[in-house]
Amino acid sequence: MAFAGILWARLDARVPMNSVENFAGPERVVLRGVADTLPEVKTRGKKSTVSLVLRASFVTRQERGHWKRKKVVGDVQVFLLQSQVLPQLGDELRLYGTLDIPRKVLNPGEFDYGSFLAQKKIRAVFQVIGKKSVRVIGQGAGAAPSRWIPNIRRSVGLLIDRLYGVREASFLKALVIGLRSDVPAAVRDDFFKSGTIHLLPTPDGKWNYTLF
Repeated sequence: MAFAGILWARLDARVPMNSVENFAGPERVVLRGVADTLPEVKTRGKKSTVSLVLRASFVTRQERGHWKRKKVVGDVQVFLLQSQVLPQLGDELRLYGTLDIPRKVLNPGEFDYGSFLAQKKIRAVFQVIGKKSVRVIGQGAGAAPSRWIPNIRRSVGLLIDRLYGVREASFLKALVIGLRSDVPAAVRDDFFKSGTIHLLPTPDGKWNYTLF
């Protein structure tokens, strides 16, 4: 039993050669895949960020002066900065940006974002800047709930914003509809560090025993 447990742990920790995080680096690449969660929009002044999880399928990068496409597997946390495109769950996307590994924690007590993502089996982050770097090359089923659920969630979020104060609204949106981007970072850190578990809807619309 002990030997089987050790073998299972090693297999679980093994990273396949075509895992998407193996292609991380400072150069810009083209990432292709399917949106696996509902988009979450965060706006601060004139700056807006759309975040979602992408189920990666291909990475195209330059090698010796030529663009080469590699088939990959794995989920990627994607951030679309100043994008005028709002992808929906199930859309096939073609993105141009930088693929990185979450940075390691250097200070004691600092929020470990990499570990937070790893719990969801996400080990890479992709950042896209500008509307020209985002293309929807295939849409999900038009009548599928994934096409109209995001609009309902945003409408409910706007209603909560009108009825409650900023702090109360941020918690209600997280608890009721899974929109957690407005919850203060310090509060998210406290919950994460304490290991407190609540039954909350996640941004992809699924129920999960996770916290923010």
